[in-house]
Amino acid sequence: LAVRAEYQRHGIGQELVRRTKQHVGGQCMLLLLSAPEAMAYYPHIGFAKVENGWIIVREA
Repeated sequence: LAVRAEYQRHGIGQELVRRTKQHVGGQCMLLLLSAPEAMAYYPHIGFAKVENGWIIVREA
């Protein structure tokens, strides 16, 4: 999920997360990968930070 910079701070991201959570239900976990500049936003809307994770980058 992403919101273009010019549309941020209007509740759009929070609504996208709310609708996603509503759609998948309480028995599913949401795992979020964040841009560094957005890290402070997610605790504000209920996400807990995790320190572990791994990635295999896609091939060109």
